[in-house]
Amino acid sequence: MRGLRAFGSLCAGVAVLVVCWSAALATLAGMMMVQPGRGWWTFLGIPLVLVLLAVGFGLAMAHDEASGSGGTLNALIVFFLVACGALMVAGGVAYFSGAQVYQAHLGTRAEAVISSTIGFNGESGGVVRRWYYVDDAVTGESLGPLATPPENAEEGTRVTVLVDPHGWIRPVPADSAARTAAPTAIALGAAGVVLLGALAVLATGLWASATRRPR
Repeated sequence: MRGLRAFGSLCAGVAVLVVCWSAALATLAGMMMVQPGRGWWTFLGIPLVLVLLAVGFGLAMAHDEASGSGGTLNALIVFFLVACGALMVAGGVAYFSGAQVYQAHLGTRAEAVISSTIGFNGESGGVVRRWYYVDDAVTGESLGPLATPPENAEEGTRVTVLVDPHGWIRPVPADSAARTAAPTAIALGAAGVVLLGALAVLATGLWASATRRPR
């Protein structure tokens, strides 16, 4: 009975760690994709991730202490490292293609006009990045800066964009959303690796519980 309770604690801990990974990815993606001025709430995800990480490891370690084998601890360490690597990969996808993936599935098409541009200078003084702000071509409402700049664009250029109906995620040119199959597959692959790692930890814990010698 004690072994079952300990394994149940391990299952709960691993579930919390998977939720922790999801919250960390959502926090990173929010910081990179949300409209300027609306991303302050994403910073609330940082303490949430830390709390979930502590709770998850605390619950999972109860099983390692009960089994006394140390195998669960080793599996948790490997899982943590693998999850960190998967988070870096998924975070890279969110940085380079997150807005396009989101808008390709949830965005709505709209005709827009580039209303203004803002250049950001590097240390050498040259422009290293430029934001293109767009307005709705019909209503004149500001849609915010484009997540990816259109090719050969300047103020007054008309462009078809995909817009978040809720106004949270930055718009993207409609043609850029057609190239989302690869980044979507990579992000799903990273999530799949995390789930497989979680199952491996559970399998290790189950084996440790089954082979534990009674004291």
